[in-house]
Formats: sequence, C-alpha cells, structure tokens
Amino acid sequence: MAQRPDWQPISRLPLIDAMLQDAEEHYQTLLQASPKPHVLDDYIVGRLFEVFGNQKDVLWLFEEQLARWKMDKLSVGQRHEVDRLSEQVGRCRTVIQSILSLAEPLKQGRSKRSSLRAISNSGSNSFSAKESHIIEAQPHLDSKRSSSPFASSHN
Repeated sequence: MAQRPDWQPISRLPLIDAMLQDAEEHYQTLLQASPKPHVLDDYIVGRLFEVFGNQKDVLWLFEEQLARWKMDKLSVGQRHEVDRLSEQVGRCRTVIQSILSLAEPLKQGRSKRSSLRAISNSGSNSFSAKESHIIEAQPHLDSKRSSSPFASSHN
C-alpha cells in the first residue's frame, strides 16, 4: 500500500526556496564541470541521477501542498508567499531537468569508461596507446566523495 503524504503546516514554506537554491548551485557546479567530465567519477554521476531524479519525482507533492495551502484561510502575506512559491516549484522543475539533461552525456561516458576498464582488467593488451591513456587517466575521487556537492542527499 502506498504511503500517504505527510502534509505540512504553512510554517514549512521556506523548504521550497532551499531546494531551489540547492538545485541552482548544483546546476552551476555541473555546468562548470561538464567540459571536463573526467573530474566526475562514476559515483558522483550516479548520485546526480539518484538525488535529482528523486527530487523530480516528488515535485508533485510540493505542488499539491501549495494547492492545499491556497484553499486555507491565509493572510494576504501568506497568499502572496504561496503564489511566489508556486512559481519557485516551476523554476525548480526546470533547473532539475537541466541538471539531468547536463548529466546524461556523463552517464553515457560513464558506461563507456566502465566497459573500457572491464576489458582492461580482463588482461587484454589490444588497446591503442590512446585508449590505454584514457583508461589510466580516469580519476579516483573516493577520498573526495564526502566533500562533493553532488554527494549529499536531499529530502
């Protein structure tokens, strides 16, 4: 049985702004990293899809919550804020979709790198010098995962 949403009181309004700000910061970071995909390891690329895919999937909850608040008796200031946040959710949807679109080529490159590593690890020495260099040049960012802006989970 599907779990029912836990509808929030109007005092939870700031949560939407924080989610949008976080998504915009991640988008800017990803935009800067996209010309240098080698700086993002497989874990980080996977986390991008996990975190922002999940956020994309729950945006309907924010839209529904805002619609419920609009039906409440609100002060003029609260109504203005609910309207503003409805627009913010729309912006958030756009930014999250942009993040996922920017990350898609990285995901494609990720599966190619994994295939190259698997072949390399199988003992095949049939790579050209260029292919061997690509395999060896892949960074291992295990020690930096926790400090990565893409490694944190958002609810």
